[in-house]
Amino acid sequence: MPRKRRTARRGGGIPGLQRRGNRAYYGRRMSVAVSADKENGDRIWKSLEADWGSDLAAIRAAAVSQLWDRGDWPVIRRWAAGEIHISELVRAVRDGDYDRLRRVNTDG
Repeated sequence: MPRKRRTARRGGGIPGLQRRGNRAYYGRRMSVAVSADKENGDRIWKSLEADWGSDLAAIRAAAVSQLWDRGDWPVIRRWAAGEIHISELVRAVRDGDYDRLRRVNTDG
């Protein structure tokens, strides 16, 4: 039987960028070493609030991926929980002001 041909990676090579219908999502599994769930690891699956294939989706996924590569796990968890809007992540990565994301909010 002939081998199955591998198609191009989804998301244009940005790790975590995935499609669901016409919307772009960010989906990855945190390793057990940095996860709150020490048995299985945490799964991040969140809408990027952008249409699939748009420049906005690529920019937002690249920002989250940058934070992922830096190891900013608390910030990613706060975004996944809805405490930080995706536009704040993009702004902080674009400006290089990562401390902005670590500031305590009004809720403490």
